[in-house]
Amino acid sequence: MSEDADPAAIGARLRHLRTLGAEGFDGPGLRFVEGLLSRAEALDGAARARLHARAVDRLGNLETRLEAARTEASTALHAARAAGADADGALAADFEAGEFSRLVREAQSRLSRARREDPGADRARALRLLREARERGLPLPEALAPEVAALEAESTPPPASVAASEDPDWRRTGDALSQALYREAAAEAHGAVAVARAADGVPEVHGPYNPEALAAQTLATLAALSPAYLRHVLRDLEDLGSLRRLPAPKPAGRGSSRR
Repeated sequence: MSEDADPAAIGARLRHLRTLGAEGFDGPGLRFVEGLLSRAEALDGAARARLHARAVDRLGNLETRLEAARTEASTALHAARAAGADADGALAADFEAGEFSRLVREAQSRLSRARREDPGADRARALRLLREARERGLPLPEALAPEVAALEAESTPPPASVAASEDPDWRRTGDALSQALYREAAAEAHGAVAVARAADGVPEVHGPYNPEALAAQTLATLAALSPAYLRHVLRDLEDLGSLRRLPAPKPAGRGSSRR
């Protein structure tokens, strides 16, 4: 039985979405999917299959939207914390509750207010984001090398290689670092969803050499040991999946050359 047709696997996906904040993100959409599945169970034959397929399609759409919104909110939360704009923990609470849109709006408002109140807020934010990027081992854009050197030296005036008469654009630097962290957070979220979905596809009763179980265990081990390597593996698997979806070449026809 495929994962899309397995009630246990679909139930696990729904529970996983709830743990990620789906109720706060799109509660009506989540309940709509559950309602479609419940109605499908009461039908038979082609009608059941059509309604079930519709529910699975809506479920996949919800998963995609939730992953994107959660990643955007995670980036906004990182930026707000780096600027000291979440001292009351309200943004973190919004993230846990799945209120991602509200979090992003409030984070932007707080960052703007912090910049107005503190002229050095942009540089402080860029420095905090740089430290986080270094802790995560992220590769940084080469174009930011002078600004990064100035931040790591923590020098008040910028080096001569940065600018002759004005300070670097620390807001631009912070935005570039935030984008790098955003891409990292998006990749981590994608990896977490892939590991969870692999585990959901494992049959309840399986032997030691069950391929689904072995694949899920391998992905979970990679996620624990090296999330970066897991992302490389997932990219390779996605490339292979794309190749499998290509149309098969047509067989060559017989030649029509004359003798």
